[in-house]
Amino acid sequence: MPKTISVEQLGLETAKVVGEARRRPVLVRTIDGETLVLRALSNDDLADDLIVKDPGFRASIRRARRNRIAGKGVGLADVLKRFRM
Repeated sequence: MPKTISVEQLGLETAKVVGEARRRPVLVRTIDGETLVLRALSNDDLADDLIVKDPGFRASIRRARRNRIAGKGVGLADVLKRFRM
């Protein structure tokens, strides 16, 4: 279960809270009621998170799906042929 703290507590005990966030998620409640999550990320988690939230990446997926539906898709075998060394 995540630990919940206030933003003030985060300010006063930053090092302690960061240590806790390495072991389990820490929910930080802001003064205006927002909730932030502090948690440890592996390099893979970070890369996945950045890719998924990138609007350009999402747009490229939408274009690829439209092209496939329109019959303009490229098969995996053709892609592999193009990139073989």
